[in-house]
This record gives sequence, structure tokens and C-alpha cells, in this order.
Amino acid sequence: MPPEFEVGDPQLFNDSANTAMHELALTGFRLDSSLYRTLVLVSYQPLTAATLDLHLDGEVAKIPAEVHLSERRKVTLNATEVVRFMLETRIDNLDFNDVTYVFLDGSTVWYVEYIAQINEFFEMLSVFEKSAQTFRVVR
Repeated sequence: MPPEFEVGDPQLFNDSANTAMHELALTGFRLDSSLYRTLVLVSYQPLTAATLDLHLDGEVAKIPAEVHLSERRKVTLNATEVVRFMLETRIDNLDFNDVTYVFLDGSTVWYVEYIAQINEFFEMLSVFEKSAQTFRVVR
């Protein structure tokens, strides 16, 4: 991510509806027209089904009604097949978009998630895509 992004406390972003454990949180610069900072989260959880697709079916079923899933497709990042989600939501009369890349590492599911207000989301999408390509599980 650009150098303007700062490391935050991943525990501040825990959501009781989300069972994934946050490993890393970054907050980024704001455009003049944005009221909220861009957010990058890296989280993980155990695989809870026989396949990643079945696991993700269960996770999608938990998405709140006010969040619209606009895309779910398989993509290749660094010769690894991952699932890419695009989500849209409205909070306090502001539109937010989210792109999440889901990686399977054995029995661990990793999520690399980028959230921004819609007015800067599409400007930042190429940065998010480049950033996702740098994700590696380190043992």
C-alpha cells in the first residue's frame, strides 16, 4: 500500500458477526471528498467445510441484508486461484465498496479486504489489486 497508510489495531475492527480473526489493519489517506479513511484488513479463519466454495457459501449466507454482493468470481493472483468478492453498502447515507480476496492455505482461509467510500474506491481499485498480489502466507 502507499506509504500514507498506517498500521492500526486489528482488534478495533472485530465484528461479532464475522468469525475471522484480524491479523493486520491499515488505514489510509482520504480524498478531500471523503469523510472516512480507507481501510485494509487481513484476517483468517479455519476452513469449516469440505471445500473453499462450500465454506464461502456459508459465509455469504451471513452477509447482512444491507450489504449487496455484486461479484463473486475466481481469479488468479501470482499463479494461485483465489476468490474475489465485491460488496456494496450504505452507512450513514454514505456508499462504501469492498473488494475482498480469499486465499486458501491448507485448512486456513485468508481474507485480504479493502474498503473505501465509493467516490475513492474506484480510484484506488488498481492500488488494491496490486496490493493483493503481494499477499503471501509466511510460516
